[in-house]
Amino acid sequence: MTGGLLVMLIGQGSVGWGVWAGLGLVLTAIALGAVVARPASNLLRSSVLEGDLNSARTSAKRLSRVLIAESLLWSAALIAMVA
Repeated sequence: MTGGLLVMLIGQGSVGWGVWAGLGLVLTAIALGAVVARPASNLLRSSVLEGDLNSARTSAKRLSRVLIAESLLWSAALIAMVA
């Protein structure tokens, strides 16, 4: 929202490359969360409720990797927008 407000206030041509790169990284992080993290979380939840320890462990590892990637994308977006 703040990026959209920035573009409206100063114009699309005046926005630096870092803001556009940050926008791309943020959209990628959101898509990763929606497409991969949410299903992995749901699978982990169902595995725990069923008591399937092996499936829960596998799901937890997958969810952990996805959340690490998502956090790195958010960090990269913030760095790109400041640069």
